[in-house]
Amino acid sequence: MPSDHNLIVYRPELSWGGFFGVWREMIRNVVSSRGLSWRLFVRDFSVRYKQTLLGPAWAVLTPVITVAAFMALNQSGVMSLGTSSIPYPVFAMVGLTVWTLFSGGLIGASRSLVQASSFISKIRFPREALVLSSQGTVLVDFFIRAVLTAIVFAWHGVAPQWTILLVPVVLVPLVLITLGIGLGLALVNAVVRDIENGVTVVIGLFFFLTPVMYPPPTEGFVARLAAYNPLAVIIQSVRDLVFVGALSQPIELAVVTVFALALFLASWRTFFMLESLVAERI
Repeated sequence: MPSDHNLIVYRPELSWGGFFGVWREMIRNVVSSRGLSWRLFVRDFSVRYKQTLLGPAWAVLTPVITVAAFMALNQSGVMSLGTSSIPYPVFAMVGLTVWTLFSGGLIGASRSLVQASSFISKIRFPREALVLSSQGTVLVDFFIRAVLTAIVFAWHGVAPQWTILLVPVVLVPLVLITLGIGLGLALVNAVVRDIENGVTVVIGLFFFLTPVMYPPPTEGFVARLAAYNPLAVIIQSVRDLVFVGALSQPIELAVVTVFALALFLASWRTFFMLESLVAERI
């Protein structure tokens, strides 16, 4: 029989307590589940590449094929990518590396609860650990693509500005947006399973509407959309730090950062309140 100090009692009212008490409980859940998140990440990473021929090399092949396809479309006249003093492979790899951090993280988060449905029904643990562990493989792919991007820079003889060291700061709102939307999608997908397919379709469409593979347009529908697209602001800010050395949209980036933080906190709070109810329906 375990002693009393080893027992943890879960009560429904924990989620509906005082404002600060709830946030303390949420933070405590994340901190206490960090070991579980790590073990889940190791498991997911090993399973993902267990029976593949190329393994992590897909993180390199995918962006290379994508950039090559857009270059072929541009040269054939099917799609105009504009002109720039920066070699197109360098320009495209920066945008694509940032984009895949968002798209991969969003898809992984939306699937996290469903993929662990049998686990959830048997064990009581903070479900945030599942969403956080789903980002691990995405981060590994991101670092692999970052190394590939550095090789492309060296191949074309392009030297980045020193402000490239500030890129991780600009990526913080991107991660917050990814987790904010991902936490909500994880809950919805646990109840309505075809949300996962919808997420893939929407991300594919959004990819072409966001200046990832082409310079930001100055007129037309896509230009108007980019003005309200937080991802467009983040990608352009990363390019500014890498190629220019100064931000061209500092106010817009500040607004996006505030929006990202508010979205993440609201989604995290909602996830904490509803995770037990959703677990009953998985």
